[in-house]
Amino acid sequence: MKVSNPRASTLYLLLIILIPLCVALPLVILLIYMKRIKRLILPKIPDPEQILKSMFQEQSELQPPHETVNNEEIHPLTIVDPAGKEK
Repeated sequence: MKVSNPRASTLYLLLIILIPLCVALPLVILLIYMKRIKRLILPKIPDPEQILKSMFQEQSELQPPHETVNNEEIHPLTIVDPAGKEK
């Protein structure tokens, strides 16, 4: 394409610069705006580990602690063969 008028040449050059700029600027603004409304469309999914920990923690607080018996007698076990020999 041959342009004889220098003023038309300047206009084409200006359009070549302005059109991509006019497309890029709203695109950047749209992407920033979409990041903000993304939280509304796709909310953050809560971590199930934290929820389960808190549930089990509450449940353990409601139950009384188990009593441990420290005074148990220990009886040795002797295994006897049918032949009467001890092992």
